[in-house]
Amino acid sequence: MIERLRAIVSEAESLTEQEQEKLAFVWEQALEELEEQEWDGLLAKPGSKRFLKELVEEAQREHAAGETEEIIGDSFE
Repeated sequence: MIERLRAIVSEAESLTEQEQEKLAFVWEQALEELEEQEWDGLLAKPGSKRFLKELVEEAQREHAAGETEEIIGDSFE
């Protein structure tokens, strides 16, 4: 962990529990946004688009050939 982040965490320890909950929520939102940006970057690459297109085509072929099953609830039966 970088020193700046370590200092922020140390400072946050002095906050009330309610303030820490609010801060934790904001941090979680920020981390989710970073993950979304990372996924967007990965999916924007030409190789990713081609790979996803191939997966879709394979799934469509399997479905057309009757090789797929409907998922009902949480079961893969």
